[in-house]
Amino acid sequence: MLGTVIFSIVSDMPSGKAHLRIEVSFLAIWSGLGAYLILEGWGTWPLLAVFGVCYVASMALLSPDLDLVGSRPFKRWGPLRVLWWPYATVFRHRKLSHHWFFGPLTRVGYILAWVIVAGVAVGWISARDLEVRLPNGTLVAAIALGLYLPNATHIVADAIHTAAKRRRRKRER
Repeated sequence: MLGTVIFSIVSDMPSGKAHLRIEVSFLAIWSGLGAYLILEGWGTWPLLAVFGVCYVASMALLSPDLDLVGSRPFKRWGPLRVLWWPYATVFRHRKLSHHWFFGPLTRVGYILAWVIVAGVAVGWISARDLEVRLPNGTLVAAIALGLYLPNATHIVADAIHTAAKRRRRKRER
């Protein structure tokens, strides 16, 4: 049943709203799976919360459609969307930005580059050395999955939509 609902959403994808519906549906699935794993002794509620926060942030702000200047994810950045203009200029729509592995990596790397620039600027202005502590491995995994899964879902939905369009065109011929 869920597959039918998702296919009907994906096959008619006029805007980013369909992507959000699909990604929210999968957030429910991932959260349920996470709760089950916690109850079985494989994780903690705070890690699931970190995953959920990262998933929602990635779904809303780190979409593969940041390569389109007029997209909803681009506009959600408000005044900070100017930070994404270089990204949208360098990455063409549905090319590397929509790659299942490199797409999310480019966006997270891009954000990290801006964070590093801001950190260096703050350190330079305050004339202090900033201490950076890396989180433990399980926290990194929760963050990485939360950032990656909505992007992968978006890319798979686009691929299904494109395949459905091609099938319809073939039938119409």
